[in-house]
Amino acid sequence: MNRIDEIISAANSGNADSQNQLGDAYYDGIGVEQDYIQALEWYLRAAKQGHGIAQYNVAYAYANGIGTQKNTSEAIKWFGKSADQGVALALYVLAKMLIDGQFIEQDITKGLDLLQKASDQGLDLAHYDLGTIFLEGRIVVPDVNKGISFLVLSAEQGNKDAQYNLGLVYFSLPEPDYASAEKYLREASFNGHFKAMFELSRLYAISTRDYRHGLLWAIVALEYCEKQDEQRITRIKNNLESKLSTAECDAVSFEARNIIATLDASLS
Repeated sequence: MNRIDEIISAANSGNADSQNQLGDAYYDGIGVEQDYIQALEWYLRAAKQGHGIAQYNVAYAYANGIGTQKNTSEAIKWFGKSADQGVALALYVLAKMLIDGQFIEQDITKGLDLLQKASDQGLDLAHYDLGTIFLEGRIVVPDVNKGISFLVLSAEQGNKDAQYNLGLVYFSLPEPDYASAEKYLREASFNGHFKAMFELSRLYAISTRDYRHGLLWAIVALEYCEKQDEQRITRIKNNLESKLSTAECDAVSFEARNIIATLDASLS
């Protein structure tokens, strides 16, 4: 008996974990033909037994119309059941709804509490949202240190938006921390964040007067930028090239091509 047959047998015997796994198999088309309707059926069987992750999967299906018609009220019901069991993603989604007042009555206090619970479980999205909430200070008292600490947690898990925003925060402090700004903008850039590439180029060119690295990241940014940004970045690139020798520009261009090749490979 192969693995999928074992899962099917256990699922048919009523094992909730196996039912959720079989739902995953049908959802992803692994070991069985992809079938979203069957996926939802098995998720529901597990969810009705109180399986928290299956409850989240059911909620997600109803929210996005996967294997069924979209049904917001059913999605909210199952997100709530999953959140009650402490599933981090369910806590996060419900928190967002409560904070934004989307589909349910707004309750910022409860939403922040659920967001904190999701963060306590290590969810990078929750770290990121809490970080931006404390930095923006619209629904809480502004706290830059708290904001940075949450963004760091998210950035350390590879969240490129957190890395990018940390770079901006460190860059714009009353006493800028250029080393930390460079660190996080580089991390975001190597994660494929175009705006981070552009800001990294500006950091080198304007703040640290490192024209070589400024040119390097202008070339890389130009490779990934939107059409409307090409002219501005080209001006920066041309200005930086004027400050370097032809040999230096050629060396930088070669290094930029290597970075672009690495990024293309990692992002494909």
